[in-house]
Formats: sequence, structure tokens, C-alpha cells
Amino acid sequence: MTHSERIAILDFGSQTTQLIARRLREAKVYCEILPYNTPAERVLTPETRGVIFSGGPASVVAENSPHPDPKLFATDLPVLGICYGLQLISQYFGSPVVPGNQREFGRATISLGANGEFWKGLGERLDVWMSHGDHVEEVKDPLVQIAGSDVGIVSAIAHRLRRIYGVQFHPE
Repeated sequence: MTHSERIAILDFGSQTTQLIARRLREAKVYCEILPYNTPAERVLTPETRGVIFSGGPASVVAENSPHPDPKLFATDLPVLGICYGLQLISQYFGSPVVPGNQREFGRATISLGANGEFWKGLGERLDVWMSHGDHVEEVKDPLVQIAGSDVGIVSAIAHRLRRIYGVQFHPE
């Protein structure tokens, strides 16, 4: 990917936003970190090849929680939501997000569902790092659950028709 191509990372306040960018750059992928409220016209430039919604400490169910420009959910570009980003995607597409009874923090094992494009080469189970309080209560169409944790938490989602994905864990 050249500098004429980029991945836009929207920062929702995660401690790992810089690490997400670092991992992409280590893979020789040019990326830029932008504030979460950057207008879609500045995010979806001709150079943009995908968008990542970072995690963050806020709760999507809280009043005045940070949300991106809604036009970003309508793009044809690939979108990946990480942690808080998964919850934003879920909420936008009608899958309810609820406060958890307890935070899930630390190592967890998830079972990977059927989605060869997303999980290619990773097997059936994956050890991941979780850090969240809220979680998706129920996955509703047009989203599908593509992974779940051993304690029953929705760990990854995908849009049925578009290249929109979310992971509750931190892949970075």
C-alpha cells in the first residue's frame, strides 16, 4: 500500500489506538489516526481503502457517548470495529448492546464461526485479549455472529452483505 492508499483509524479514546497503527505500519500498511468525529468526507477520501473504529473507554449506551459520522456505516469500503467499535456497529444495525454484569478483562478463548474470509488460516479456536464491560445482547439481521467466547459473549460479528466486521477483543 502506497501513501496514495491508506487505512483510516478513528480514535474513540482507546489506549491501544497507537498500537493498532503501529501493527499496521509494521505490516507495511500506511494508516492515519483521525478523531472519532471526523466528517465522513475527510475519512472517505479517494486514498482510503478501509476504516477501523478503535476501542475506547466510553459506553455506547451512555448518553452523549462518542459516535462516528453515520455516513461511515454506508460506505462500500471495508470497516473493522475493535471492542467499542464492534459495539458501535452492532448498535447502528439494531443489535442491542447492554452493560455487562461484570467486566471481561484479560485472556479469553473464542470459538470461530463460519466465515472463511475473515478467519482464514486461524483454526476453530483462538486465544484473545478482552477488555470490555458492555456486550452485544443479541445479534440481529443484517449482522451475524462469527465468534463467541467460552462465557457466551459475542466476540465477533459480520454484516451479511457488506464488508463490515467487528471484534470484541483486541487483535493488535
